[in-house]
Amino acid sequence: MNEANLSVDDIFNLATRYHKNGGYENAEVLYKKILEVLPKHYQSLCHLGLLAKQQRKYRVAVQYFYKAIEADKSYMEGYHNLGELLKEIGQYQKSVDFYLKAIQINPKSAATYNSLAVVFKKLGQYQKSIESYLAAIDIDPNHEQAHYNLGILLSEVNRPEKALDHYYKAIKINPDNVHSYQNLNVLMRESLFNMKEIDQVKIEELLLFLFKGNNIDHTSVFPFVKSVLFSEIIKIIWGKNVLLENNTIQDFLNNELIHLILQKSLICDLAVESLLMIIRKEFLLEASNKRWDLVEKKSNFIFSLAEQCFLNEYVYYQTEQEINLVNKLRARLENNSNINELGLAILGCYIPLSSSEIITDQLLNYQSKSSLFKEIITTQFHEPLEENRLKKLIKPLGKITNTISKRVKVQYEVNPYPRWKHSSKGVSINFWDLLSKEIEPNKTTIENFSSTNIQVLVAGCGTGKHIVRAKDYRNSEVTGIDLSLNSLAYAKRKTDKLGYKNIQYVQADILNLDELDKTFDVIECAGVLHHMETPTEGLEILVNLLRPNGFMKIGLYSEIARKNLLGVRNFAKQERFSSTVESIRMFRKSISDSNLKNRISSSSDFYSVSSVRDLIFHEQEHRFTLSQIMEILNKFGLEFLGFTLSKKIKMMYSERFPEDHKQVSLKNWHQFEKENPTTFAGMYTFWLRKKAK
Repeated sequence: MNEANLSVDDIFNLATRYHKNGGYENAEVLYKKILEVLPKHYQSLCHLGLLAKQQRKYRVAVQYFYKAIEADKSYMEGYHNLGELLKEIGQYQKSVDFYLKAIQINPKSAATYNSLAVVFKKLGQYQKSIESYLAAIDIDPNHEQAHYNLGILLSEVNRPEKALDHYYKAIKINPDNVHSYQNLNVLMRESLFNMKEIDQVKIEELLLFLFKGNNIDHTSVFPFVKSVLFSEIIKIIWGKNVLLENNTIQDFLNNELIHLILQKSLICDLAVESLLMIIRKEFLLEASNKRWDLVEKKSNFIFSLAEQCFLNEYVYYQTEQEINLVNKLRARLENNSNINELGLAILGCYIPLSSSEIITDQLLNYQSKSSLFKEIITTQFHEPLEENRLKKLIKPLGKITNTISKRVKVQYEVNPYPRWKHSSKGVSINFWDLLSKEIEPNKTTIENFSSTNIQVLVAGCGTGKHIVRAKDYRNSEVTGIDLSLNSLAYAKRKTDKLGYKNIQYVQADILNLDELDKTFDVIECAGVLHHMETPTEGLEILVNLLRPNGFMKIGLYSEIARKNLLGVRNFAKQERFSSTVESIRMFRKSISDSNLKNRISSSSDFYSVSSVRDLIFHEQEHRFTLSQIMEILNKFGLEFLGFTLSKKIKMMYSERFPEDHKQVSLKNWHQFEKENPTTFAGMYTFWLRKKAK
């Protein structure tokens, strides 16, 4: 193309095409060519400013933007872009002036209002920020970023009810916005809501949308779901006279959202569990009396309840009457050559269908017309078969010889933990960005740390729920190791289905990892070391695998936070409960009828067999104080970078210890935990850095 014959407009259009496609040098030449003819061509000046900004030549960019504004003082984009640049380099107050000038020229610029709101938030002027976001939304109701940003701000200023609404609007505008799902998940999990300020219809619509999708960890939001959906129905449960004909129960049984919740989330509430057990028994009685007409009307609920019972590994208590009726139902179904889907689903509410060889043979290649019954077949038959196939692809590293390691291995072979349906949808993220966010308000630097090929080790990856997040580190290769082959196969099935290609699984004891002949930039080991015979021995091996200046994320049980559990464990020991399914059911019933109930029923780990075993009947458990952790970190030359805690807890700590700006004083944290003993109810989870020698 002969540029000499082109008009200025043609050259500018050609330059912008180069610019958009990354041809910065050609674009710059053409913009400057225009300026040779028209020195005050404000659009070329502005685009040269954008080019310089993209190349982080900030001084040059500022000069070009000023020239563009001088060339045309009514050029709104010039003021807006200069505001954007000043925002990027942290000159927030100056950027406000230019955004306001841009808005004065064009009061209908939603993008400028959104940017202005971002800056007001940076300056701590939250009300002005909210007003600016609302102005952007008023101009453009479908401004996704404004809704999303406003959701973040409203959650931070403790207005979760309004935040919920704006996150939902952001998701409806763009259902593929992963960040909206993640933040909404956190909001539902961590906030206290005033249910009187929530529009029940809108919230049920939101929950239906979320549970139809697979972009969140559904179990993690169950407490919120319970407060929205189950508060009324729980009131009628304790009479124990729940009949399937009851109108309230009818609405419950027919509710599509209830079906989805049963399919995808553990039911983590004793009252709701009690209701489900009563309903389950009534369906069993109806099936035993061959009243299939009533049962058939509730097939979707029954199929969903069967999914729930498989998900919780049949943790619900069963009476002798039920056990006898189940055995009779099983015999009838095994002797019937015709497939009775409803009967099988009711049976599947009490026992895994794969426990019957006859039923297994009937269903393995059976093609159901019901999508829900197909899912039961997939979950109970096809997925376990796939895991058996995947076991053959996972290589072992050395022999597991340590006595405690062997016992822990057996536990997780029998009860892989945790079992999970879906997780929060991930998005590729720079490791440095994630680390910085998790250790806030502390800041650190990366030295000799490659961002192009990050080697990550997840030591004790279990069923893969944790590794799903670690694989999102941009440009990473992840190695997941675990004692349990069944857990690894579960993890591989889940991550293969999600399409993750950067994960390698190895069956190994941490004690054998010196045979790995590999070092790592990042090591994550949450909830593992405290199950070893000698946790510090395992930590030493991991430290030796970590490259100098590498980062490590550790999770350890707190002596203070788990104090309440000791009474429950002592009760289990005194009553001689064991880790079998039947004994765990009896244990849960005994606890639920005792004054110890409140010590454990609030934990989601009380609601499945594998998690109860992990919580109460584990083969090995150590607990730590922060004073002990301080000594261990000093011994191994590890720098404490910060806990991964909610903003709410970190704000409470900041108010208590305002002088600890980085929040890295373990001595202060020890005092804080003594004053707030549930702070680390899950475990201490924190980031470390290996000090270079």
